[in-house]
Amino acid sequence: MIRKILVVVGWLLVGVPTVSFCVVFFPPTAFPIFAALLVALGFKAIKPAALKSAAKWIILATPVAMLGSCILAETSAERKAKAFCSRFTIDGDFNQAVEAVNEATGTYLKNSYEKPGGKTVYVVYMGIGPLSRHSCSIDGVEDKIIGVRYGPP
Repeated sequence: MIRKILVVVGWLLVGVPTVSFCVVFFPPTAFPIFAALLVALGFKAIKPAALKSAAKWIILATPVAMLGSCILAETSAERKAKAFCSRFTIDGDFNQAVEAVNEATGTYLKNSYEKPGGKTVYVVYMGIGPLSRHSCSIDGVEDKIIGVRYGPP
């Protein structure tokens, strides 16, 4: 009985977010995770011993896989933003930077705005969530780049 209570509490803390994540990002993995939960809770409808042993591995491997995908997305967004910034140097052509921002693909956001004494264009790549953003901002005055920075928008 205590085991079932612990499994239900663990499911609420780890399983529900895991299945929700998998349904959204990896739909084929949602059913095995749900089946593993049913086996762990002791439902008798699922009897194959192979599924029962696989269920333990699925429950253990899913959070590890999620963590790995989070790390991959985070490093990928950082790498893309830094690579975009490295394309431009101070005193370079600002019009090329504007064209590059307009042609940028795979970005979360790209925009430009004018401020007194110049214009700024930027691209933002998203890591794991809305709070994890990696951006490259390029400041220009009269067709010359005066600043390139990686950081928050």
